[in-house]
Amino acid sequence: MSTPGTAIRRVAQSCAFLCLFLLGAVLFKDYGIAFDEPINRRNGGISFNAVVNTVNRALSTEYFADDPETQQFNVDLNQYQDRDYGVAFDLPVFFLERVLGLNDSRSQYQFRHILTFLVFMAGVAAVYHIALLRFSDWRLATVAAVMLVLSPRMFAEAFYNNKDIVFMATFAVAGYTLLRLISRPTLGRSVVHGLASAVAIDVRIMAVMIPLATVVLLGVLALRGEIRVRWAIFTALCYMLTAMIFVYVLWPWLWTGTTAGSDWFTPFRKVAEVFGNMSSFRWSGWIQFAGSLYPAGMLPKYYLPVWIAVTTPILYLALCSVGIAATILRALRCKLRLWNREEELQDLVFLAFAVLPIAAVILLKSVVYDGWRQVYFVYPWIILLAVRGLTVVFSASQRQAYRYAVCGILIASFMQTAYWMKTAHPYQNVYFNALAGDRWDRAFEMDYWGLSNLAGLQEIARRDSSAHITIAHLGISSVNQALLMLPKEDRGRFKVIDDPGRADYVVTNYRPLVLEDAATFARLRQDARPYFEIQVDDKSIYSVFKASDLPRQ
Repeated sequence: MSTPGTAIRRVAQSCAFLCLFLLGAVLFKDYGIAFDEPINRRNGGISFNAVVNTVNRALSTEYFADDPETQQFNVDLNQYQDRDYGVAFDLPVFFLERVLGLNDSRSQYQFRHILTFLVFMAGVAAVYHIALLRFSDWRLATVAAVMLVLSPRMFAEAFYNNKDIVFMATFAVAGYTLLRLISRPTLGRSVVHGLASAVAIDVRIMAVMIPLATVVLLGVLALRGEIRVRWAIFTALCYMLTAMIFVYVLWPWLWTGTTAGSDWFTPFRKVAEVFGNMSSFRWSGWIQFAGSLYPAGMLPKYYLPVWIAVTTPILYLALCSVGIAATILRALRCKLRLWNREEELQDLVFLAFAVLPIAAVILLKSVVYDGWRQVYFVYPWIILLAVRGLTVVFSASQRQAYRYAVCGILIASFMQTAYWMKTAHPYQNVYFNALAGDRWDRAFEMDYWGLSNLAGLQEIARRDSSAHITIAHLGISSVNQALLMLPKEDRGRFKVIDDPGRADYVVTNYRPLVLEDAATFARLRQDARPYFEIQVDDKSIYSVFKASDLPRQ
């Protein structure tokens, strides 16, 4: 039976998440389209079409047979280049889009944005409940949730990053079900954890670390005598069976479009193919980092740590450092046992999920790019370590004045970050802290996905009443994708061409496609007069030039 205080807390939690949802509902139309969003939608559409074709053949039906949006994705899934991408998010979103009859590209991508934000909210809820499980204090759990929401890059990408933010959220949910399972292993919890793990794996295969962690932790707990060996084995088997079933069911490529020579081992061979592709990812290009350009496969080992350091609020970094140190020192005091109490084990899980993936990327020399988005899934665990650090700092003195000061600094940091997010809206994805230096616009990739193209095209359409407008872009941009989100009346007015000399306007978000682009950008900044610019912290992240104003080479 809940106490009045518990009931009030639950009402407050519900109101807070309702406010977060309403904030998302107000803001989601402000964000542009990311470079990869059409690819993600195509992945979902092709998998959806494969499922529909399989069902129609089996039941002699004609579901979605007359749907033009579905038919344009009538591609053999086994021959599709990106067949190895999990579609646990993209397929249901495409299904809902077709059920709702969203046939205009603007409404389709705005619909994807609001659903992406809802998944992000699930991740925020997971972080809240993990913190509540660990610290048994709703105030600290609230701090953890607020830290995640007031992380500028994560908040912006929560609307359009259908890959990394969705994976971050599903990984956090699976992490929560893992902690609940090892806290009290039951059959029900093993099944729920299996489902959560499968969803995360079917978003990105990297989540296979969750089953590995689950089996290892159950085994260690059994060896320590904290749970019975037979029950640990039974729970692990139930979990693995559930996870395998749902991974198979939720990933159509594993079971649709199989050939006559296929056998029961075919899904395992396909999963092995995914791992092979992941280890040598099919992307090459130039990456701007620390003031230099690097090929994607030749980044310095400190690439990820530096990106995390310069794009995370400094107070969070400081508290996380304290949390890491406290966790390691506590483990060392326990010697070979590593932990004595459940909360100490939870801290070690936080540390492992925050540090080991980054270490693996560095040691295996995996291809990463676009900042550190491929490892965003470690961020909730960085936040949880920061809350652990906050408990250490808060407990350093019993004096009320000291504790009020700690709370004041935390609140001031939240207010400063929230104010910056408001002033930079909707370009919080270009957040850099003071560690990045004053010239971060020349040192790091900025709007690498071209979110600002939408606002740029909208402004050109507002200023220029011509019936036909030609656009050229410099570097890697997403102008063609941005056209998909323009209002219908403006969409047909634009034509994207390759030759800047024949265009009416030339646009750039300063992301290099080839090495020579760096010199081009430097010349533009020095000699060209922009028609207009989009700026963040007085730095130009996007520029529009009239072709006639460009310097001649």
